Amino acid sequence: MVFIFRSRRKKSPLIIQVSDEESPDHYRRVAQKKKFDDESVRIQSLIKRIQEIDEKIKIILEENVSDEAKKIIIHELGEEKRRLEEEVKRLRR
Repeated sequence: MVFIFRSRRKKSPLIIQVSDEESPDHYRRVAQKKKFDDESVRIQSLIKRIQEIDEKIKIILEENVSDEAKKIIIHELGEEKRRLEEEVKRLRR
């Protein structure tokens, strides 16, 4: 079972929770923001978040969700991924 929601903050990333069939009380939660002091740590974190978005997309494609919902979710995740990639490029300059 997959739960997808957005935090109350305006620009927060989508949060996906996946429950295991064996233990429905256990959820794997993806998407957390942290504060950073150093730009190199920030870049590494952004790259990690981009990889998490790729993982979310794989999860969505594997789950039994309607095609319309998949399209919308993947579009939003793709926009967030592009934004993060642009920020990584900007920080590397």
